[in-house]
Amino acid sequence: MRVRQGGSDLSLKKKIADVPLKVIHYYVLAATLLMRRYKVRVEGTVPKQPCIFVANHFGYDDLPTAISVLKKHFYVLASDVDRRTPSGLMMRFNGLVWVDRTDPEDRRRAAEALTEHVRLGHRILLYPEGLWNVTPHLPMLPMFSGAVRISQETGVPIVPMYCLFRDGVCSVKIGEAFTPGESLPQAAGDLRDRMATLWYDLLERFPTEKRAEIPAGFWRENVRKRCSVYGLAKKDPAAYLAQEAEYMYRPKGAVDPEEAFGHLRRLTPGPDNAFLWNRRLSYDGGAGAFGASVLRDEGRPG
Repeated sequence: MRVRQGGSDLSLKKKIADVPLKVIHYYVLAATLLMRRYKVRVEGTVPKQPCIFVANHFGYDDLPTAISVLKKHFYVLASDVDRRTPSGLMMRFNGLVWVDRTDPEDRRRAAEALTEHVRLGHRILLYPEGLWNVTPHLPMLPMFSGAVRISQETGVPIVPMYCLFRDGVCSVKIGEAFTPGESLPQAAGDLRDRMATLWYDLLERFPTEKRAEIPAGFWRENVRKRCSVYGLAKKDPAAYLAQEAEYMYRPKGAVDPEEAFGHLRRLTPGPDNAFLWNRRLSYDGGAGAFGASVLRDEGRPG
Protein backbone atom coordinates (compact mmCIF):
# COMPACT_ATOMS: atom_id res chain seq x y z
CA MET A 1 0.00 0.00 0.00
CA ARG A 2 1.46 3.36 -1.03
CA VAL A 3 0.45 6.26 1.17
CA ARG A 4 0.38 9.83 -0.11
CA GLN A 5 0.14 12.93 2.04
CA GLY A 6 0.05 16.51 0.75
CA GLY A 7 1.18 15.35 -2.69
CA SER A 8 4.43 13.84 -1.40
CA ASP A 9 5.26 10.19 -1.87
CA LEU A 10 5.88 8.69 1.57
CA SER A 11 7.20 5.50 0.00
CA LEU A 12 10.05 7.45 -1.61
CA LYS A 13 10.78 9.15 1.70
CA LYS A 14 10.93 5.77 3.40
CA LYS A 15 13.39 4.49 0.81
CA ILE A 16 15.61 7.50 1.44
CA ALA A 17 15.30 7.04 5.22
CA ASP A 18 16.42 3.42 4.86
CA VAL A 19 19.85 4.39 3.52
CA PRO A 20 21.42 5.24 6.94
CA LEU A 21 20.06 2.00 8.41
CA LYS A 22 21.65 -0.04 5.64
CA VAL A 23 24.98 1.66 6.34
CA ILE A 24 24.69 1.21 10.11
CA HIS A 25 23.74 -2.42 9.57
CA TYR A 26 27.33 -3.31 8.69
CA TYR A 27 28.45 -2.04 12.10
CA VAL A 28 25.63 -3.99 13.73
CA LEU A 29 26.80 -7.07 11.85
CA ALA A 30 30.32 -6.59 13.22
CA ALA A 31 28.96 -6.08 16.74
CA THR A 32 27.10 -9.38 16.64
CA LEU A 33 30.43 -11.19 16.42
CA LEU A 34 31.08 -9.95 19.97
CA MET A 35 27.54 -10.58 21.22
CA ARG A 36 27.08 -14.08 19.87
CA ARG A 37 27.42 -16.83 22.46
CA TYR A 38 27.21 -19.67 19.93
CA LYS A 39 29.20 -20.69 16.90
CA VAL A 40 26.95 -20.66 13.84
CA ARG A 41 26.73 -23.37 11.19
CA VAL A 42 24.43 -22.79 8.23
CA GLU A 43 22.82 -25.24 5.83
CA GLY A 44 21.03 -23.83 2.82
CA THR A 45 21.26 -20.58 0.90
CA VAL A 46 19.95 -17.16 1.82
CA PRO A 47 17.96 -15.84 -1.17
CA LYS A 48 19.20 -12.62 -2.75
CA GLN A 49 15.75 -11.38 -3.71
CA PRO A 50 13.36 -9.71 -1.21
CA CYS A 51 11.56 -12.24 0.96
CA ILE A 52 9.84 -12.81 4.29
CA PHE A 53 12.09 -14.74 6.66
CA VAL A 54 10.34 -16.79 9.33
CA ALA A 55 12.32 -18.26 12.24
CA ASN A 56 11.69 -20.17 15.45
CA HIS A 57 12.00 -18.24 18.71
CA PHE A 58 14.62 -19.73 21.05
CA GLY A 59 15.57 -16.75 23.20
CA TYR A 60 17.94 -13.83 23.56
CA ASP A 61 20.41 -15.29 21.07
CA ASP A 62 17.97 -15.27 18.15
CA LEU A 63 18.65 -11.81 16.75
CA PRO A 64 22.48 -11.86 16.84
CA THR A 65 22.30 -15.24 15.10
CA ALA A 66 19.85 -14.00 12.46
CA ILE A 67 21.97 -10.94 11.70
CA SER A 68 25.02 -13.16 11.25
CA VAL A 69 23.18 -15.58 8.97
CA LEU A 70 21.22 -13.12 6.82
CA LYS A 71 24.08 -10.58 6.67
CA LYS A 72 22.28 -8.00 4.53
CA HIS A 73 19.87 -5.51 6.04
CA PHE A 74 16.37 -6.56 7.11
CA TYR A 75 13.54 -5.30 9.33
CA VAL A 76 12.34 -7.29 12.32
CA LEU A 77 9.07 -7.21 14.27
CA ALA A 78 9.71 -6.77 18.00
CA SER A 79 7.67 -6.41 21.17
CA ASP A 80 7.85 -2.94 22.67
CA VAL A 81 8.84 -4.41 26.06
CA ASP A 82 12.37 -4.50 24.61
CA ARG A 83 12.57 -0.77 23.93
CA ARG A 84 14.97 -0.17 26.83
CA THR A 85 16.99 -3.39 26.64
CA PRO A 86 20.38 -3.92 24.93
CA SER A 87 18.74 -6.16 22.33
CA GLY A 88 16.16 -3.43 21.74
CA LEU A 89 18.94 -0.94 21.04
CA MET A 90 20.52 -3.34 18.56
CA MET A 91 17.18 -3.87 16.83
CA ARG A 92 16.64 -0.12 16.64
CA PHE A 93 19.97 0.35 14.85
CA ASN A 94 19.24 -2.58 12.57
CA GLY A 95 15.71 -1.52 11.63
CA LEU A 96 12.51 -2.70 13.23
CA VAL A 97 8.78 -2.35 13.71
CA TRP A 98 7.68 -2.13 17.36
CA VAL A 99 4.39 -3.71 18.41
CA ASP A 100 2.33 -3.61 21.58
CA ARG A 101 1.08 -7.19 21.82
CA THR A 102 -1.70 -6.17 24.19
CA ASP A 103 -3.27 -3.72 21.72
CA PRO A 104 -5.19 -5.14 18.71
CA GLU A 105 -5.07 -1.78 16.95
CA ASP A 106 -1.31 -1.57 17.33
CA ARG A 107 -0.92 -5.13 16.03
CA ARG A 108 -2.90 -4.08 12.95
CA ARG A 109 -0.68 -1.01 12.51
CA ALA A 110 2.47 -3.14 12.80
CA ALA A 111 1.16 -5.59 10.18
CA GLU A 112 0.49 -2.71 7.79
CA ALA A 113 3.99 -1.29 8.36
CA LEU A 114 5.60 -4.66 7.64
CA THR A 115 3.51 -5.08 4.51
CA GLU A 116 4.64 -1.65 3.32
CA HIS A 117 8.29 -2.61 3.91
CA VAL A 118 7.81 -5.73 1.81
CA ARG A 119 6.18 -3.73 -0.99
CA LEU A 120 9.20 -1.41 -0.94
CA GLY A 121 11.47 -4.37 -1.60
CA HIS A 122 12.78 -4.74 1.96
CA ARG A 123 13.50 -8.04 3.64
CA ILE A 124 11.69 -8.68 6.90
CA LEU A 125 12.12 -11.23 9.69
CA LEU A 126 9.25 -12.56 11.79
CA TYR A 127 9.09 -14.91 14.78
CA PRO A 128 5.50 -16.15 14.37
CA GLU A 129 5.45 -18.05 17.66
CA GLY A 130 5.40 -14.64 19.33
CA LEU A 131 7.47 -15.75 22.34
CA TRP A 132 10.25 -18.14 23.32
CA ASN A 133 9.52 -21.81 22.87
CA VAL A 134 10.68 -23.40 26.13
CA THR A 135 8.51 -26.50 25.88
CA PRO A 136 10.54 -29.72 25.99
CA HIS A 137 8.72 -31.45 23.13
CA LEU A 138 7.26 -29.03 20.55
CA PRO A 139 9.39 -28.06 17.51
CA MET A 140 7.16 -25.00 17.08
CA LEU A 141 4.52 -23.39 19.25
CA PRO A 142 1.19 -22.51 17.61
CA MET A 143 1.98 -19.72 15.17
CA PHE A 144 0.39 -16.41 14.29
CA SER A 145 -0.45 -16.11 10.61
CA GLY A 146 0.93 -12.61 9.93
CA ALA A 147 3.77 -13.82 7.70
CA VAL A 148 1.33 -15.82 5.58
CA ARG A 149 -1.04 -12.86 5.25
CA ILE A 150 1.74 -10.53 4.16
CA SER A 151 2.97 -13.05 1.59
CA GLN A 152 -0.55 -13.55 0.24
CA GLU A 153 -1.08 -9.80 -0.09
CA THR A 154 2.27 -8.98 -1.70
CA GLY A 155 3.19 -12.16 -3.58
CA VAL A 156 6.62 -12.10 -1.92
CA PRO A 157 7.74 -15.61 -0.87
CA ILE A 158 8.34 -16.91 2.64
CA VAL A 159 11.70 -18.44 3.56
CA PRO A 160 11.52 -20.67 6.68
CA MET A 161 14.62 -20.84 8.87
CA TYR A 162 15.19 -23.00 11.94
CA CYS A 163 17.92 -22.39 14.53
CA LEU A 164 18.85 -25.27 16.83
CA PHE A 165 21.00 -24.16 19.77
CA ARG A 166 22.95 -27.01 21.30
CA ASP A 167 26.35 -27.58 22.94
CA GLY A 168 27.68 -24.12 22.14
CA VAL A 169 26.72 -24.34 18.47
CA CYS A 170 23.72 -22.93 16.63
CA SER A 171 22.87 -25.12 13.66
CA VAL A 172 20.79 -23.14 11.17
CA LYS A 173 18.86 -24.72 8.33
CA ILE A 174 17.33 -22.48 5.69
CA GLY A 175 14.39 -23.96 3.81
CA GLU A 176 13.18 -23.42 0.29
CA ALA A 177 11.30 -20.22 -0.53
CA PHE A 178 7.59 -20.77 -1.14
CA THR A 179 4.47 -18.75 -1.80
CA PRO A 180 1.47 -19.85 0.31
CA GLY A 181 -1.87 -20.77 -1.22
CA GLU A 182 -5.11 -18.84 -0.84
CA SER A 183 -6.42 -20.76 2.19
CA LEU A 184 -5.03 -19.02 5.28
CA PRO A 185 -5.49 -21.92 7.75
CA GLN A 186 -3.99 -24.42 5.32
CA ALA A 187 -1.08 -22.14 4.45
CA ALA A 188 -0.35 -21.44 8.12
CA GLY A 189 -0.36 -25.17 8.85
CA ASP A 190 1.94 -25.77 5.89
CA LEU A 191 4.41 -23.20 7.19
CA ARG A 192 4.45 -24.78 10.65
CA ASP A 193 5.01 -28.22 9.09
CA ARG A 194 7.92 -26.85 7.06
CA MET A 195 9.46 -25.39 10.21
CA ALA A 196 9.08 -28.67 12.09
CA THR A 197 10.64 -30.56 9.17
CA LEU A 198 13.70 -28.32 9.32
CA TRP A 199 13.96 -29.10 13.03
CA TYR A 200 13.83 -32.86 12.40
CA ASP A 201 16.44 -32.54 9.66
CA LEU A 202 18.80 -30.81 12.08
CA LEU A 203 18.21 -33.37 14.83
CA GLU A 204 19.32 -36.14 12.51
CA ARG A 205 22.81 -34.62 12.56
CA PHE A 206 23.18 -35.52 16.24
CA PRO A 207 23.67 -39.00 17.77
CA THR A 208 20.67 -40.68 19.36
CA GLU A 209 20.45 -40.18 23.12
CA LYS A 210 18.88 -42.49 25.65
CA ARG A 211 16.44 -40.98 28.11
CA ALA A 212 18.22 -42.71 31.02
CA GLU A 213 21.45 -40.90 30.11
CA ILE A 214 19.91 -37.43 30.27
CA PRO A 215 20.66 -35.80 33.66
CA ALA A 216 17.73 -35.08 35.97
CA GLY A 217 16.57 -31.49 35.64
CA PHE A 218 18.31 -31.06 32.29
CA TRP A 219 15.48 -29.14 30.65
CA ARG A 220 14.86 -26.97 33.71
CA GLU A 221 18.49 -25.92 33.67
CA ASN A 222 18.31 -25.27 29.93
CA VAL A 223 15.42 -22.85 30.44
CA ARG A 224 17.10 -21.16 33.39
CA LYS A 225 20.23 -20.51 31.35
CA ARG A 226 18.20 -18.92 28.57
CA CYS A 227 16.48 -16.64 31.06
CA SER A 228 19.72 -15.74 32.87
CA VAL A 229 21.09 -13.74 29.92
CA TYR A 230 17.94 -11.69 29.33
CA GLY A 231 17.37 -8.73 31.63
CA LEU A 232 13.57 -9.00 31.77
CA ALA A 233 13.66 -12.70 32.62
CA LYS A 234 16.65 -13.35 34.86
CA LYS A 235 15.20 -11.93 38.10
CA ASP A 236 12.13 -14.18 38.17
CA PRO A 237 12.14 -16.60 35.22
CA ALA A 238 8.95 -18.42 36.16
CA ALA A 239 6.99 -15.18 36.49
CA TYR A 240 8.36 -13.88 33.19
CA LEU A 241 7.44 -17.05 31.32
CA ALA A 242 3.98 -17.16 32.88
CA GLN A 243 3.36 -13.57 31.78
CA GLU A 244 4.63 -14.30 28.27
CA ALA A 245 2.19 -17.22 28.01
CA GLU A 246 -0.63 -14.67 27.87
CA TYR A 247 0.56 -13.64 24.40
CA MET A 248 0.62 -17.13 22.90
CA TYR A 249 -1.54 -17.85 19.89
CA ARG A 250 -4.33 -20.25 20.78
CA PRO A 251 -6.21 -21.86 17.90
CA LYS A 252 -9.97 -21.80 18.22
CA GLY A 253 -11.34 -24.96 19.80
CA ALA A 254 -7.95 -26.12 21.08
CA VAL A 255 -7.71 -27.15 24.73
CA ASP A 256 -4.63 -25.94 26.54
CA PRO A 257 -2.61 -28.85 28.04
CA GLU A 258 -2.17 -26.90 31.27
CA GLU A 259 -5.94 -26.49 31.52
CA ALA A 260 -6.49 -30.19 30.88
CA PHE A 261 -3.77 -31.66 33.08
CA GLY A 262 -2.53 -28.91 35.41
CA HIS A 263 -4.88 -30.05 38.18
CA LEU A 264 -2.74 -33.17 38.64
CA ARG A 265 -0.17 -31.07 40.48
CA ARG A 266 -2.78 -30.09 43.05
CA LEU A 267 -4.00 -33.57 43.88
CA THR A 268 -3.12 -35.35 47.12
CA PRO A 269 -1.89 -38.88 46.36
CA GLY A 270 -4.04 -41.69 47.70
CA PRO A 271 -5.15 -45.24 46.92
CA ASP A 272 -7.95 -43.99 44.68
CA ASN A 273 -5.79 -41.84 42.41
CA ALA A 274 -2.33 -43.45 42.61
CA PHE A 275 -2.61 -44.57 38.99
CA LEU A 276 -2.43 -40.93 37.89
CA TRP A 277 1.22 -40.84 38.91
CA ASN A 278 2.11 -43.59 36.47
CA ARG A 279 5.13 -42.26 34.59
CA ARG A 280 3.56 -43.27 31.29
CA LEU A 281 0.87 -40.66 32.01
CA SER A 282 3.34 -37.97 33.08
CA TYR A 283 2.80 -34.35 32.16
CA ASP A 284 5.68 -31.87 32.22
CA GLY A 285 4.12 -28.70 30.90
CA GLY A 286 2.79 -27.87 27.50
CA ALA A 287 2.35 -24.96 25.16
CA GLY A 288 -0.08 -23.19 27.49
CA ALA A 289 2.05 -23.74 30.57
CA PHE A 290 4.83 -22.40 28.34
CA GLY A 291 7.49 -23.99 30.44
CA ALA A 292 6.72 -21.96 33.56
CA SER A 293 5.85 -25.24 35.27
CA VAL A 294 9.25 -26.58 34.23
CA LEU A 295 10.85 -24.01 36.53
CA ARG A 296 8.69 -24.80 39.53
CA ASP A 297 10.31 -26.98 42.16
CA GLU A 298 7.03 -28.48 43.19
CA GLY A 299 5.47 -31.21 41.13
CA ARG A 300 3.92 -34.57 41.38
CA PRO A 301 5.65 -36.99 43.71
CA GLY A 302 7.46 -40.01 42.40
